[in-house]
Amino acid sequence: MSPDRTEIRNLSSELENLTRQALESHSKAQAKSFLDRILFMEDQIALSPYLRNIFHEFYAQLNFAVGRVSDKAERVGHAEQTLYKLILCLGREISE
Repeated sequence: MSPDRTEIRNLSSELENLTRQALESHSKAQAKSFLDRILFMEDQIALSPYLRNIFHEFYAQLNFAVGRVSDKAERVGHAEQTLYKLILCLGREISE
C-alpha cells in the first residue's frame, strides 16, 4: 500500500532529521544507529523500483558523507541533493 500525503510529510521529516543527525555525527560508528533507522524505513513503505533506486543512491551518498571524510562539504551536498530528489519523487508518486 502506498503512503498518503500525511505519511509522506512524516516520512520526509523523519528522513531529514535522521540525515541531519547522521551528518552531525563525528564518526561512522556514532552515525550507525541513524543509518540503520533509515534502512529500516525503506521496508516500511512501498517503493516502486525507481524510488528504491533513488533511496539506495541516497543511502550510499549519506554513508559516504558521515564521519570524518575528505571533501565533507561536497559529500554532504550530494547526500542532501539525493534526499530532496527522493522526497520530491515520493510526493509525485502519490499525486499520480
